[in-house]
Amino acid sequence: SRVDVDENGDLVINEAAQTVLEQAFLDARVTMDEQQLEELKAMIEAGLDGPAGTQAVEVAEKYYRYSNAFREISDTLAMRSDTGSLRNDYEQVTRLRRTHLGPELAEQLYGREEKLTRYTLEVMEIQADPGLTPEQRAEKQEALFARYPEVSPGDDLESAPPPEQSTN
Repeated sequence: SRVDVDENGDLVINEAAQTVLEQAFLDARVTMDEQQLEELKAMIEAGLDGPAGTQAVEVAEKYYRYSNAFREISDTLAMRSDTGSLRNDYEQVTRLRRTHLGPELAEQLYGREEKLTRYTLEVMEIQADPGLTPEQRAEKQEALFARYPEVSPGDDLESAPPPEQSTN
């Protein structure tokens, strides 16, 4: 009941679907096994008619496989601050998504998030480069922003005005 269906009766893969999937499969408090997956698939088929039901079952199966694989590697995804490690972790998760979800579903669920992550990592690399002058950093960031038109200016922390200073 928490997924959208379009006018053709097809499942809509959007942020709402991503949220439902993550809550069902990636919640650390709940780990689903094969039997529970089969029960979930039966409930989906009973609750969603037509193509949307078939698609939802397929998506649930793929996401179940992805969530198990993600859990296996999540301990190795350390909270590091160097951009090289962050990029390697990010690429590992991206490959995992493409492997288990398939390129199309992974793009539908995570495409925007992945673009924002790539953009952020590249901004971090520019900022961390000691060989750049402030002008060169600005030029590189401008060129980077042009490569990621889907990143809105509000998401660019570098162009945001500085926070107001409180005077006590």
